[in-house]
Amino acid sequence: MNRYFPTTSITIIMLLLGLLSQCKDNPNNQLESWLKSSHPANEVKMDELSRLTFSSNYRSSEWKSENKELYIEYGGRSALTFSDPKNYQSMMLLDLARNSYRTYFYGKKRGLETLRISLVKPLYIKNESREEVNLQEFEVYRIQIQPKHWEIALEKTGDKTLPDPYETNINDHPEGKLLKFLQNLPSIWKIELNEFSRIAVE
Repeated sequence: MNRYFPTTSITIIMLLLGLLSQCKDNPNNQLESWLKSSHPANEVKMDELSRLTFSSNYRSSEWKSENKELYIEYGGRSALTFSDPKNYQSMMLLDLARNSYRTYFYGKKRGLETLRISLVKPLYIKNESREEVNLQEFEVYRIQIQPKHWEIALEKTGDKTLPDPYETNINDHPEGKLLKFLQNLPSIWKIELNEFSRIAVE
């Protein structure tokens, strides 16, 4: 005798499997697993952390154990942007602050102290003499974040404990205490390079 599931049952099962898959792949869960690893904070483990926190925008990392500094290079592979030109820089900085904080929040428990992060992006360059548009990669922004910078940002919020790095909405946009905390960072961290003024977002 052939047996079958009603269409509604199959749909429910597929939805449940999808939800379970999302839970398994949740970056927060992956970071908790990374933190529980018994391996020392070496180049491999810190590179894993960088890949988890910067996700698809990750490019490379370098761990300097002697001064407990992690350098991360990140940036999308596409020159296209869907950001509002007026909010482009502020959104990029908030995204940087969010991913930097997640890296520090978990990394500090394994010895991380200083973060140096570089944003490298492909950009369209117009050749005015030939009226052509070429695609080239540029380092747009580079910062250094030390423990004192997180402390100052926290003091400005009026809270005494660091916020949950995953206090976000369904689109992974920071909310509540986390948003307030992250918005303080760009005026506090050390800026080593800033070329945002040269970018024209159309």
